[in-house]
Amino acid sequence: MTAPEEAGEAEGTGEAGEGPEARGSDDERFPFLALFVLCGSVLLIIALALLASPGRVRVTYAEGDRPEVQEKTYTSRTSSTRHRYFTWDVRERMEGVLRVEVGSTAGLIRISGMRGTLHLSVPEGCEDREIRWRITANGREAAAGSARWLSEYETRTDFSTDGVPREAVLTAEWDGPTAACPSFSVVWELETSRFPASLPF
Repeated sequence: MTAPEEAGEAEGTGEAGEGPEARGSDDERFPFLALFVLCGSVLLIIALALLASPGRVRVTYAEGDRPEVQEKTYTSRTSSTRHRYFTWDVRERMEGVLRVEVGSTAGLIRISGMRGTLHLSVPEGCEDREIRWRITANGREAAAGSARWLSEYETRTDFSTDGVPREAVLTAEWDGPTAACPSFSVVWELETSRFPASLPF
């Protein structure tokens, strides 16, 4: 046998040995690889759900002037949000303390603030009366302002806190009632399913 023939046989033997065996090995590994990717994706989805969930959160009246409380759920095609309305009818001054309760099933992300809107309104003819309001959270001022020359006024009251906002206090006042202007209305609308969030480290 000549050298070219020997080289050809060696080359042919090598190709014949690698082809079918290599394809068979790849076919055997594919189901395990697909299962590994699938399990990894499921675990990642579960981890992200736990990470993103702040757990069960409730905002309730604690003390001070007692408000009327209503809760509404607004639903769209892609999401659903809960809003809780705290309403006071104020003759001269009000102070309401709200408690934020976080359930034990909270995820890794912790709420670190509150989202909401403050609505103020006065009777017709009382637009020249100034209303002053203030919000404190965990003992620190979170928002403050005043309203005048409008029969209805609203402002966002989103704020962040150092840690979970365990307690929020709202105060509002004006210069006293008169026969023509006996009281004004305060409505604090809080989004109780959406909160500013942060990691606990």
